[in-house]
Amino acid sequence: MVPQLDWQCATIYIWGCYQADWRIAIILVRDNNMAEYRERMVVSGMVQGVGFRYFACRLAQEYPVTGYVANLPNGDVEIVAEGTKEAVKSFLLKAGRGPGYGHVRSVKSFVEDAQGNFKVFGVGY
Repeated sequence: MVPQLDWQCATIYIWGCYQADWRIAIILVRDNNMAEYRERMVVSGMVQGVGFRYFACRLAQEYPVTGYVANLPNGDVEIVAEGTKEAVKSFLLKAGRGPGYGHVRSVKSFVEDAQGNFKVFGVGY
């Protein structure tokens, strides 16, 4: 099951034209065909209530990855990322360290078949 995404984590750029006094918001949606590799990571420790999901969303903007980050009922955080193998591995390496206010106790990674069903990286619920 694919969770619903919180669109505030999608990469959004605001472009303003002062002469005409109007603005256009563009949501950059990444190409679905780039999903050639998928990895799921479960992060344990003090990872909920410390801005972990926001941290992961901000970090994902630096990499050509799609997917989601979600809190799990047991207190862990799950990250699912798709893209090129290099991009996913680099993203998850940094994401697995967590934000400064958190404390990561353990990280478990699982390689899965890429499905290409994400257009952005966002927060799953």
